[in-house]
Amino acid sequence: MTFDRNYPTNNSGSTPVFYEARDRQQTIATFNGTLHGENHLFGATFDWGLAHAQSGNSYPFDYYVDFFENQGRRDSTGHVNSGMDIPPNLFIHSDPGQIIPYAVNNFQATTMDSGIYSYEKNKQIEETAYLDGKERYILGDWLSGEFKAGAKFKYTTRYKEASRLFAPYYLGFAWQPKDLTGTRFAGFYTRYLEQGLRSPLLTDFLDPSPASRNVFDQFRLYPLMNKDAVHDWYELNENGTAAANEYYVDNTADLDYYDIIERIGAGYAMNTLNFGQDLTLITGLRAERESNDYKSRFVPGTGSLGGFPTPTGQTKDTTTSYSETVWLPNVHLVIRPFDFMNVRLAAYKALARPDFNARLIKLYGQGTGTGTQVYLGNPFLRDSKAWNYELNTSVFDNAIGLVSISAYYKEITDDIHFLNSAGLTGPGFIDSLGIHWTTSLTKGSYQLTIPYNASSPTKVWGFEFEHQANLGFLPGYLQFLVLSYNFSVIRSETHLIATTIDTTFSADTTEFGVVITPSYSNRIIDRKQKLEGQPEFLANVVLGYDLGGFSARVSFYYQGEFNSTFSAGGLTDGVTGRYTRLDLALKQRITDNVSLLLNVNNLLDVEEDTYTTNRVYNWTRLNTSQRYGTTADFGVMVNL
Repeated sequence: MTFDRNYPTNNSGSTPVFYEARDRQQTIATFNGTLHGENHLFGATFDWGLAHAQSGNSYPFDYYVDFFENQGRRDSTGHVNSGMDIPPNLFIHSDPGQIIPYAVNNFQATTMDSGIYSYEKNKQIEETAYLDGKERYILGDWLSGEFKAGAKFKYTTRYKEASRLFAPYYLGFAWQPKDLTGTRFAGFYTRYLEQGLRSPLLTDFLDPSPASRNVFDQFRLYPLMNKDAVHDWYELNENGTAAANEYYVDNTADLDYYDIIERIGAGYAMNTLNFGQDLTLITGLRAERESNDYKSRFVPGTGSLGGFPTPTGQTKDTTTSYSETVWLPNVHLVIRPFDFMNVRLAAYKALARPDFNARLIKLYGQGTGTGTQVYLGNPFLRDSKAWNYELNTSVFDNAIGLVSISAYYKEITDDIHFLNSAGLTGPGFIDSLGIHWTTSLTKGSYQLTIPYNASSPTKVWGFEFEHQANLGFLPGYLQFLVLSYNFSVIRSETHLIATTIDTTFSADTTEFGVVITPSYSNRIIDRKQKLEGQPEFLANVVLGYDLGGFSARVSFYYQGEFNSTFSAGGLTDGVTGRYTRLDLALKQRITDNVSLLLNVNNLLDVEEDTYTTNRVYNWTRLNTSQRYGTTADFGVMVNL
């Protein structure tokens, strides 16, 4: 059941309610194979391998339907007979579960609103080959080392196709009359014959005593529709009639199509040089070359998909390619000033590639209630490159165990962000990204969504503390305890493309005097912000016990709140909430070859929440909440 939270409550009416159901079937097929070997030639050792991985995923049946419970009118007693019987002037600012008791649940006043049938099929094949060679050497009494070199090649193909059909039952003309006698919808067919009603009731999809379900022991889902009824309705009505359609093609699904080839080749050389036992220097260089071909679909001409009751318009195949070569040097220095201490300094460059969807040319616009939405892919999106600098000190002692303290600094160039629904006027910004799309959509005002590379570096810094210890100094059976814990404190800053509203005033002289009229326009700005997807605090604690063939581990994990997405104006930023997790792992060795295993996951039954934050007006509301429950795995391990 869903409801419109922003719908006003008053003395004369109620809030309408929607009921939703979805029947989805999924088929997954995978095939994996590997071949690897080790050879020795001319004193050197060579490792090589070949691998093939293939996966396919499809949804042969995916049907969504929703129902609308009409907004009722208040009677003389102050109550309504349908919708939400919310008391006048009641405002709920948090905990949406508070609204549930006010549902009237008048299923006889609840009619089918719409139906959506979706089809999706995708396939991915990945083939890899690698060759690594290494040779050790000794130079005198104090110098020794190892030289390694190798190459790797990965070839990946990705394919997806999708379609979508929409039945606007709320319009009254979607259902096409057909004889449903002998089916579970015979009652609806009778109402059509006697009263001319062309939309079924929610009761046609419910069992005599509708089931319900409590979510998180807080939210009651009622009623639960019969899954077979949802499936049967589509099977009976998918073809409409010879006279008219019942389901209309939604052409926006064509834009989900892609056919991609990705080629990544890499070669590296590295040398490890030991100066006695006190100092080790590791140097290396890696080169990676990617060359990709992308086939996708876009909307030519005006670039707009529109129409009623579903968006229509021509889509057209288009191709593009992207290639980039990145050089990745690295230097590691390990110093051992004492037997109980190691100091490590490292500087290295790494890269991160964007999701392949971000480079697909999906150029189209769509009119919505908030204006024209323009969605663009960015075929010129570059890989992100990061220089990393680390300093680590490790101290070992039989009493205290191993203690490590690390500090690091990372500077990322070409960091990848998404501009989400930014209000713009004219094609200037799109042209600045090198995407010259001739369309009338960008001549006026529109809201743009597009991935881009940040123009200024992203910076991440922080430190980590870790301690591992065997508590053998404790008395009695406590000496078999082991303890490990670590925590990280992380800070970051990144630069986003955002928008701000400029206000100008014009003065007009009228017969009533001078009238001041404001006008508003959006302007692109650079906004410094914390990095998305990066918690500022992480902690992990593991307490174990080892005695004979018995082993137990209790692990505690904490993750702090972090930003997940940013909106252009800061009005709808995404935030992932903090959570704490507790797991248990047990192992009992029965014989030298047989062991029993038991893993219990998520003992605290954690809820994982996401929020929408408005940073302009300083409010936050719950967006989604997921609870996976506590799970347990039991197994027998046999070593042959």
